Amino acid sequence: MKTNLKILQNLEVYKTLQELVHLIPENAELYLIGGSVRNAVFHSIFWEHLPQRDFDLVYFWDQEKFEKNLIKNNYKKGTRYTDFQKVFTKDINDLTYVDYKYLVFDLHFLPKQDLKTMLKENVNFRFQGITIPLQNMLEKDWKNHLICIEDAMEDMQNKYISVNTSKKQIYDTTFYAMLRFISFGFKAPPKEDIKILLEATKGVSKDRLEANRVKVLKSVGSQEKLDEILENIGIQWDIFSYEDVQNEKIFLR
Repeated sequence: MKTNLKILQNLEVYKTLQELVHLIPENAELYLIGGSVRNAVFHSIFWEHLPQRDFDLVYFWDQEKFEKNLIKNNYKKGTRYTDFQKVFTKDINDLTYVDYKYLVFDLHFLPKQDLKTMLKENVNFRFQGITIPLQNMLEKDWKNHLICIEDAMEDMQNKYISVNTSKKQIYDTTFYAMLRFISFGFKAPPKEDIKILLEATKGVSKDRLEANRVKVLKSVGSQEKLDEILENIGIQWDIFSYEDVQNEKIFLR
């Protein structure tokens, strides 16, 4: 296999991504963003694997033609979609390194724009500010094709979490994502950044709060380990209590 992303060691997944590349209309561009490219870079540095749920992609050009190509080749449109973001799935049989019997492709259809500006305005943490053309991800020299915002690679190499203050709006669950990365060995951001993330949690719904409780505990491994992380960053309240979040009970030692 030409790339060291764990999920691509599954030959069926690899061939599906090859197929996806061939379905891109002429003059169109398809870029891998999010967890899959982040995990590939992380693994290339530390030889450790991070969990991955789907493939996030940004697409520039003829949206209608690309969608028709996908549907014609047995990609199924998911239930979660808007005009500019649509989920497609593709059934697979080999479940090596895969949690489900299908692959999930979260497609963002955008007007052509500068990729570094797009990343800078949308990623939560600087080490996430990395993208790559999908076709290059499948090549032996894939690392030579990475497109990164300033400090993204340095933060990744140092396992350092720094909040991307250039982002238009911090998501209400970014604080919980931070906890998961700390459980993977990343260093916590400074308290000023943590306060920004805590402030954003006031917008989270009860359903999303519960979903993130499950995700965080699965990543961390146990409530005891989570309590240790929280103590180390100075959190003294129930981070999954909807009432505490809404009542702004957010403080650090």
